[in-house]
Amino acid sequence: MKKFLIISILIILFIALLPLVGNKIVEDELKNRIELLTSYGVKVQNSATDSNYFSTKRHYEFLLSDAEKFMEYLNQYSDTQLPPYVNAMLHGTVIGIDIHYSNFPLSDSVSVDIYPLSLSSEIAQNIKKSDFGFYNYLKTLLESKGVLYHIDYNILNREFNGYIKDIKEGHLLEDNSKITLNISKALYDGEGALIAPTKLNASADLLGFKVEKPKELFSADLKGFRSSSIFESETTYASSIMISDIEFLVKESSFRDTLLQAKNIKVNLSSNTQGAKAEFYAKSSFEDFKLQTDSAKIRASDFNYDISLSEVDKDSFEELRILMAKAKTNSTDELQAKMEQSIYKIMSKGVIVTLADFSVEKIGAEDKEAMKGFSIKANIILAEDANMTKNIRKSPLLLAKNLTVDAKIKISKEIFAFVNEKAPMSSLAKMYAKEEGEVLVFDIKYDKGELNINGKGLQ
Repeated sequence: MKKFLIISILIILFIALLPLVGNKIVEDELKNRIELLTSYGVKVQNSATDSNYFSTKRHYEFLLSDAEKFMEYLNQYSDTQLPPYVNAMLHGTVIGIDIHYSNFPLSDSVSVDIYPLSLSSEIAQNIKKSDFGFYNYLKTLLESKGVLYHIDYNILNREFNGYIKDIKEGHLLEDNSKITLNISKALYDGEGALIAPTKLNASADLLGFKVEKPKELFSADLKGFRSSSIFESETTYASSIMISDIEFLVKESSFRDTLLQAKNIKVNLSSNTQGAKAEFYAKSSFEDFKLQTDSAKIRASDFNYDISLSEVDKDSFEELRILMAKAKTNSTDELQAKMEQSIYKIMSKGVIVTLADFSVEKIGAEDKEAMKGFSIKANIILAEDANMTKNIRKSPLLLAKNLTVDAKIKISKEIFAFVNEKAPMSSLAKMYAKEEGEVLVFDIKYDKGELNINGKGLQ
């Protein structure tokens, strides 16, 4: 009985202490994050805590006091260096953060709301001078948490999900221009650190922006956005994007009107450096495309693009990657020269380019009826050559002796006739063509300086 009583007391004591343990885990993690941000030019200008036995709420207001330092932090995780003018856009910005979490460990994720409370002082002053009413509108919108980013983050397993608050806002400016912004059902989830996740999925039903003036219009609408990315490392990843509809419309009184529309766009990118050699892939497609201006009309359907780069020397590629990372924050002539040398080094080790598919089912220009399109497939081998760098510097044409090309081009007779109408010299190519119904076929082979098309040597 006594032993049972002691065990019971210990269990009750453990349960009673759970909230203290859970609070401490989250508190230590928050402290580490804040210390990191402070080292990169972010100050806590206001904070408050509301805690009870079961849960804790924390409110922070962060002032971006040193935009240059913060940019250094962001550039570590960016593929391209952010432009310097972003400094002015960020410096002096105040960001509010509300954090809510259970004090019981392993029970719930940390819930976070992130929202801008004020614009940078420079941008705010510029807007205030040009349109005081718009300044007040933005000020009220931000202070009411009109722009909000929500995250539910599990500190232990590092999984997260969240959303961007729906936005449907419009405002009439002093010059009678109307600005409209629409964001609908923007969701995301993933794994890993928030600023550099190992897995990230995102979606949005609508991302729309419009500026209307009495005689001018600019609108951009993106519908049905979906993306998915997995990052094994900085050099091994896979990303895909799907968009149901894109539309850009520009109407200007002094310039030509422009309309661009596309449907069912798909893009896939991947990189793999886990094997003996590095490999890179890019694939994209769309169902319909339309570009219309006052002077040109282009339509296309069922476009496909599928290309890969393989047999890339990993050590040379890693050298180039490191140089490119350095160039993001401090690009110099010396660094550019080293990057050029590194690219030559990759080429000298040999690479293979495979164009698995580059095709358009139908294409139309101007007011003509859509014509049957074309397709291109190619395999290009650049052989290893230790003297390649020296040869390229003498003459880029010397690179040809290391090339082997095996390609097949199929082009409809309609397209060929249209091209010939615009560039009559292209008719010379027909003497090498092989006819297959309504299609002209060009089987191209190049090896050791010799080029032949459909078995005929180039004359």
